[in-house]
Amino acid sequence: MEPLTAVVALLAAFGLAALLWLCLGRLLLPVGAMEPVQVSLMPGPSLEQNLKGLQWLAAVGLLDARVTVIDPGLLPQERAETLRLLRRWPGIPLVSVERRH
Repeated sequence: MEPLTAVVALLAAFGLAALLWLCLGRLLLPVGAMEPVQVSLMPGPSLEQNLKGLQWLAAVGLLDARVTVIDPGLLPQERAETLRLLRRWPGIPLVSVERRH
């Protein structure tokens, strides 16, 4: 097999795999109106990783939802750190909720 033929075959295989991946992603999407996504806030690096993941899903078209970060009663320093982090994503609000015992 010629090298050019091998490269074209490899690119075609990758293209087919990417197309199948996108089709599978579309099949897994919920049908209907946009559903809100809520991220339960756990102070630390997990929040940033979750937001980056949700941003990536939205960028590739697999997430069409509103994201809200829930504040279950953070300390003032934790709240300030979280608000500083959320400046990267201006469309994502931080919403305080009361905890009921």
